[in-house]
Amino acid sequence: MKSYKSHFSQSLLRTGAALHFAAHSHHPWPDVSFVAQQQAWQDAAIHLDRKWDNVVAAQERLARGHVARHLNLRSSDTVVFAQNTHELYLRLLSCLPATTKPRVLSSDSEFHSFSRQSRRLAEAGSIQLDLVPTNPIASFADRLVKSAQRLQPNLLYVSHVFFDSGWSFDSFASLIDEIDDHVLVVIDGYHSFLARPVDWAPWQDRCFYLAGGYKYAMAGEGCCFMHCPPNYGARPINTGWYASFGSLAQPQEQITYPADGQRFRGSTYDPTSIYRFNAVMQWMLDQGLDAATLYRRSMEVQDLFLAAVETKDLCIGTLLSNPDGSRFSADGDRWLSFVSGTSSRLGALAGSMLLPGGWIQVCYGRRGVLFHALSAELWCATD
Repeated sequence: MKSYKSHFSQSLLRTGAALHFAAHSHHPWPDVSFVAQQQAWQDAAIHLDRKWDNVVAAQERLARGHVARHLNLRSSDTVVFAQNTHELYLRLLSCLPATTKPRVLSSDSEFHSFSRQSRRLAEAGSIQLDLVPTNPIASFADRLVKSAQRLQPNLLYVSHVFFDSGWSFDSFASLIDEIDDHVLVVIDGYHSFLARPVDWAPWQDRCFYLAGGYKYAMAGEGCCFMHCPPNYGARPINTGWYASFGSLAQPQEQITYPADGQRFRGSTYDPTSIYRFNAVMQWMLDQGLDAATLYRRSMEVQDLFLAAVETKDLCIGTLLSNPDGSRFSADGDRWLSFVSGTSSRLGALAGSMLLPGGWIQVCYGRRGVLFHALSAELWCATD
């Protein structure tokens, strides 16, 4: 199996470097991102205010193109960048009717950026929040579709891959068929983007798609994005002056919005993460890597891991699986999830099986303790 460790020398080859097996944490950055970080600083020093038109605009166009390529979008114009997904979620909420209490439908397994904000808004009486339990997994898709049909929410928000289990939700056709056309459908793709192949072409005219660079894209924080389907959320109330960046020289008597994804832009931001994202995406192209090849490789490493667990007879818990018995990762996800009553067995695993000096992250979820063997990092960390 080919090793890519040499491309991660700052993270993986330095003296005393830890082995990183965290499924939902900071991924190692390829060395090319360090060069990109320096380039962002140099461009700012050379171009000053003119960097936005002379350099950053080109970097953004390039980044939107990378996103469109990985999602199979027909145009990169529907993609908008932001510092975090929380920022984008608030803009989406601001598109909902202000005359009545908006209704938001989601699951009880969404990531904290959505769940905390939504629960607080519901607590304050600003929204009506309806949550569909993900368990039992076998019936979740059907229960979500029926809830959407019955409640007809203003906004429906659900993960493509759930962070607390690795299970994939792919019943988009059934969902869209059962809801009114006015409903904003938002898919949180943070745990699917570059963790598995994603073809968003069938849903690009109907569903928003949120993701970012912190995890599987290996580009770090500050580089989140959203695909914005046309004719949905035309005039978010939460709007930044960059949404009119291209028309600042014109009279500003009326508040106008671009028709493309830039209608969801915010205000001044640090563009360094866009440089890193572009560098990593180009590195992947140069290495012949994409979501499909990374997924296949991760499945090979998962097989090796599970075989080692069986050989060493390590009782670390029950592997979460689909109703047909296949592991969740067989749907295209990068980690394995085990349910265990305590974390002591997982600590023993770190000392008995992983390489000396290695460490693992234990994530406490509603299903118990989840140990994630993240292959995206395993293939970087091992030969």
